[in-house]
Amino acid sequence: MTNPVVVEATVNGSSSTNGSNGGRCIISADQAVHFCGFAEEVNVPPIPPPEAGHCRQSQLSGREICYPRYEELDTTCTDAGSDRSGLVAPPVIQHATVRAMAFVPPDNLNRLIRQYYRQLGKPLHKNESALDTEKAKSFLFVKYHCEFGYEMVDEIDTMFCQNSQWVLTSPVCRGKGLCEKDNGNCSHSCISYDNRTIECRCPKGMVLNGDGKKCEKPIPKSLCRKLAGCTCTSITPNAQYSCTCPKEEKCLLLHGLPKIYLEPSPPFEVEPGGNLNITCAAVSYPFPEIYWQRENEEVGDSSQKPGMVKTEQVLMIKEIYKNTEFTCHAKNDVGATKRVVNVVITGPGSAPVLKGINAGRTSLNATWDPPNVLNRPVTSYTIYYTTNGLEPVKNWNKMEVDEPHHHATIKDLLPDTPYTIRIRANDPMGDGKLSSPVSINTQKPAKRPSVFIPEGEQLLVPPKQSFTIGCNVTRGDPIPSVQWESKGRAISSPRESRFITLQHVGLYENTDFLCVAENEAGKSTKTIKVIITGPTAPERIRYHVDGDKIILQWEDPRITNGPMKDYEVLFTDDPSLPEDQWQSVRSGGPDAKSITLPDLKESTEYTVKVKGHNENGVGLPSLDFAVTTWLAGIITHFLKNNPIQTFFLN
Repeated sequence: MTNPVVVEATVNGSSSTNGSNGGRCIISADQAVHFCGFAEEVNVPPIPPPEAGHCRQSQLSGREICYPRYEELDTTCTDAGSDRSGLVAPPVIQHATVRAMAFVPPDNLNRLIRQYYRQLGKPLHKNESALDTEKAKSFLFVKYHCEFGYEMVDEIDTMFCQNSQWVLTSPVCRGKGLCEKDNGNCSHSCISYDNRTIECRCPKGMVLNGDGKKCEKPIPKSLCRKLAGCTCTSITPNAQYSCTCPKEEKCLLLHGLPKIYLEPSPPFEVEPGGNLNITCAAVSYPFPEIYWQRENEEVGDSSQKPGMVKTEQVLMIKEIYKNTEFTCHAKNDVGATKRVVNVVITGPGSAPVLKGINAGRTSLNATWDPPNVLNRPVTSYTIYYTTNGLEPVKNWNKMEVDEPHHHATIKDLLPDTPYTIRIRANDPMGDGKLSSPVSINTQKPAKRPSVFIPEGEQLLVPPKQSFTIGCNVTRGDPIPSVQWESKGRAISSPRESRFITLQHVGLYENTDFLCVAENEAGKSTKTIKVIITGPTAPERIRYHVDGDKIILQWEDPRITNGPMKDYEVLFTDDPSLPEDQWQSVRSGGPDAKSITLPDLKESTEYTVKVKGHNENGVGLPSLDFAVTTWLAGIITHFLKNNPIQTFFLN
């Protein structure tokens, strides 16, 4: 024969066949405390067999008590559904706790009934013998125990499971001593000490009020700002709720419009391109829906899953560059509220637009346009530059340029060196976004020009004959400014070039020409001496006619361009002939400054000119002049009027 089956406190959704092992769970009347570990077993019939299915008046309490029939009992109060708990909370009996809960199989009940009659010394009636096995079912019952300071008013301390309900007559506990009358005026538990004093006690989660009699739920002093992870219970229905939150913090939740709290607190200032998380917590009952909105665009999901309450929404802002307005909305059945958040960017939202960088040898010229994204007027620009772009920007060299200037020259740089440049704009609140790095090389060190004249150091040119001289710059960086000079003054306009020519219409005397090339590295010169290969025309030419002879006299040229060697007289009676077909007579030496042209044609007009010779060549001829001979043999006793012609040639 088996023992009654007792529900184990440590097993969910199962039972044990060993009634002597394992504990039972005793649940307080307010279901706040569970007591486990009692080792009682069912060793008497839960219902006295003669009273099963009958009602009677209790001799102890005077109330009517009724017992169900064993055949009507079952285990339907045990739920083995989705939660697999294995236990259904028994009815709450004021001032009582569950002492034991047990299953009773039919064979156990038969044994207990026989044992009951055997102990009374009475024979077992036929109709009270073993239960009908076809109708026999296991059943569940729960046995109560009064709390300390209380006692049962009569013999009823058990309830039975029938069709998912607990039947029939409920146990009743009453206070002892002074607590018997009106529960000692205590709202909950009452304990009487030696029938002289009364102490009122409260269940878990409640406290005595000022009169020490009534239990109340404590009202937290601070209002709830967050409800995440909190458990709330009603203090005043539809008015006040007490919430217990993580770390045992308590707060008061009120019925009404949602209250919005932000964390962190404003103001919200972010550097350009920065990130920011703002938590918006909405607190109220009924619990609100909550979402974020940017300008006119919703950025948060306001929908809530069934059975879930969203008490806060985090606005995650990434890489923000422009002053922006966000709004946290919260609404419930009472109404809606909102909180506007202005996120302020502490500087221009974009970098200046770099238009160009020109590199010099020791300087850089940069030009730019203002940023496209502005949060307030720009006050200045900061130019960062370095030879090591891997260093942090804070270690770079920098220079400031005030608005409205959008260009700058960085000076005192190293030549032939790579530099990295970045620019940012600044406004009254702070620095803006840095531009992308731009690398550029300064130019190589300047090289002094080298000058070369293809014609050499000397150029022989007949007097008054045009000539051309070239000047080449064979090296030099930057391209130099080149010009021709003579006698200490410029005779051509300077120009940046690597080649320059001098085209001259002709000279009377030897002249030095200087080609000058100059750049920032220095000046170079080259001289060419233009040597005039002949004197100017003889001066003060005089003549007279003696019959068929012409007698000429002259003086030295004003510019000889070297020692004179000889003089030459050219004459012809046909001036249309080329000069090389004219007749020519030499004077015979540098000191012979007169000559006679004999045996000429009588009464003939001759064209005559005189030129000198020096060691370098033939000089300029004098101006042509006409002389007419007379008849031969006639001795003239006078000179022709104005017989002397003098020419001064420059």
